Amino acid sequence: PEFADFRDSINVVNSTAKLMSTLKPSTSDDHGRKLSSKIHPSPLGTSPIATLSDPLLRLSMFFAGLIHKLTDRSPSPHNGVDGQEKLMSPEDLAFDLLMDPGYGSLRNFIFRDREELLRFQDLVRVFVKATRMDDSTEVIDRSSPAWGSNDGQKFRSDSSDSGNEEKSVMEASQAKSKAQAQHIAELVMQASSAHHYFQHWSLYLERSRMIFWDEYSAFENDELDYNPCTSFCDKQLMAFDQVIIPIGRTIRACGVFEISCQEWLEFALSNRLEWEERGTEIVSGWISEASLGGEASVHHTCPEP
Repeated sequence: PEFADFRDSINVVNSTAKLMSTLKPSTSDDHGRKLSSKIHPSPLGTSPIATLSDPLLRLSMFFAGLIHKLTDRSPSPHNGVDGQEKLMSPEDLAFDLLMDPGYGSLRNFIFRDREELLRFQDLVRVFVKATRMDDSTEVIDRSSPAWGSNDGQKFRSDSSDSGNEEKSVMEASQAKSKAQAQHIAELVMQASSAHHYFQHWSLYLERSRMIFWDEYSAFENDELDYNPCTSFCDKQLMAFDQVIIPIGRTIRACGVFEISCQEWLEFALSNRLEWEERGTEIVSGWISEASLGGEASVHHTCPEP
């Protein structure tokens, strides 16, 4: 296995860590109890912020950010039927490595039991999916075993048994908090996977240039069904309007991050305006550069600027 873009993977991890570091402090759960300092939190109902402080959840997010572009084009026993090559997903490649006997001590250090390992794998799958821009508008199933019951589940209680009733209230609170925390964690992964949109214009432009050439290379190799020379400008504006800015506004509105997350949205809005004004000119410059022997020779398929 190899990283398709290791630098970007590290940036996704760093962006995830930066956003998670801006979580507002929480010293008590939904029932007024002080939160435990133990590495494994209590299974009782907790606030979304407390749930997001779960070390296993955070590890899942960082792990997903690191491996979300892992790839392996070599033949493997996982290849498809009829001799057709089937590429393994990044998470499956990573899990294969993690489950290697040589990493037994590492697994025993991280996971208390098999249940925690399976929960970790479930969470990683959810978070890797959240990093894919094409999936950003999908509603990810909140009934995943990794999160227990979803927030829409009804809990029955025996009205004659106050103990059962209290337990049901706690279970409902726990389910709601986990569902809210899942939504927030997915937003963080989506924002982190598109981190350059939320940064200063110069960083956004540098990363956009790299993406443009990656897309053109894929187009030339028949791995992309559109020519970025003619569609890149519009696709960037669509990304801002349909994905990036809504994510930024939702992160701001969810109320669990410090005010510093506001700058992410401000950068996105500013970059969108500047790209609308200068995007066509910028892409034309990239095409001209290539025609003069830059990163790729595109004069055969790219229109003249």
